[in-house]
Amino acid sequence: MWIIHSSDSPIDKDKLTLLFEEDFEEPIDVFYHCWSKLADHMLADPDLNMYLCIRNYPFVETARLRDISGLIPRWCGYFPTEKQELFMRAARRGDIGVFMFDKTARYPNALYQAMGGKIWVGDSIVVTNDQDFPTNVMDTMIHMSQHSPVEPGVEQQFMLGSKSFKLSFEHSDLPEMVHGHILANNEIMRNIFHGME
Repeated sequence: MWIIHSSDSPIDKDKLTLLFEEDFEEPIDVFYHCWSKLADHMLADPDLNMYLCIRNYPFVETARLRDISGLIPRWCGYFPTEKQELFMRAARRGDIGVFMFDKTARYPNALYQAMGGKIWVGDSIVVTNDQDFPTNVMDTMIHMSQHSPVEPGVEQQFMLGSKSFKLSFEHSDLPEMVHGHILANNEIMRNIFHGME
């Protein structure tokens, strides 16, 4: 489904942004192959970075993520403003945060290590040229982690870069399958993920 809307982003505020969103379900090995191709594209573009966004993540698993050499914590389990800290303290069920994939790490090994065979409902992988991405999504992720009502268009915080692609993971009843949702404003990355480049 193609959605055309006005963007409030400083990058695109005077333009229309073309968004593509869809659900996907793939065997886990096919998903890793698609993800690896997207990572190759990210590595070749100096303006792009890839992030792993976690929310309500088990504390022991967050510790594992911190130990992976291919991931760089941008913020995780701490919140820079008093308002954010107080909000999280009220009903914190697990860690939330943003990890950036190290562009000097070996791929696709770092991808496999990051997930460790585990796909958590609510995790997201984002490829974007938004240089302030970790800061831009912090408030949104805090609200999402607490299952607070989300205003329409809040997902646009993940799309502030002129080239952005987001994978959100959802529950699947089928073993060895990855089920999720894609949101993108960049057709090239969408085509690469689907093997249509």
